[in-house]
Amino acid sequence: MHIQCSSCQTVFAVEDKEVSAVKGRKVRCSVCNHIWIVTRDDALNGGMSLPFASSGASASGKKKRKLKWILISVLVFGLLLGGAVIWRNIISAILPSTIGIYTALNLDILPDISMVEIANIRGERQGDTVRIRGEIVNISMWPTHAPPVFISVQNMAGAILAVKEVEPDELIIAAGKRLPLNVQLTLDEELRSDVETEIVAIAVARMPKPHQAQ
Repeated sequence: MHIQCSSCQTVFAVEDKEVSAVKGRKVRCSVCNHIWIVTRDDALNGGMSLPFASSGASASGKKKRKLKWILISVLVFGLLLGGAVIWRNIISAILPSTIGIYTALNLDILPDISMVEIANIRGERQGDTVRIRGEIVNISMWPTHAPPVFISVQNMAGAILAVKEVEPDELIIAAGKRLPLNVQLTLDEELRSDVETEIVAIAVARMPKPHQAQ
């Protein structure tokens, strides 16, 4: 059988017949000189079931579990913090009050122009004035910041006749929703009615001015 010193935890081998089943046997540790009474019950599980050893193992297990939970907590916090940075454009669109926090941390917030498209652009020209209507559509499954839209009118040869950057009427577009776009431009010169023109509308990766003022 194997026994363990309850003082220094050294393990010894002892013949079973040398330990009385009734009275046990007095032994001295050859390492620390600790003296104690050994019984055959002390040999259970290789002598590791002694009260002192069990207490030490329990304390060690608690420390390991505590360290494990600390490491898990740090990992989870790191993942949440990283996600808050990576997904800040979406988070700030869901919770606009967080924009100030990101700004204070020098983290830019920009409209994600990959989440929107400019649709149904159409124009009506009267003399040197062009009235343009359209929609800014959120094509994603998340709310998004409404971007400014750069609009130009050009002739079929590609020459630009008028340009304007239009601020959105609202700052946030809900998932799958549309934001009306209305603008009036004045051409550099009045065109004949038979001269064809083309309207180009491009979403701009810049926060609208109302957001910038916050």
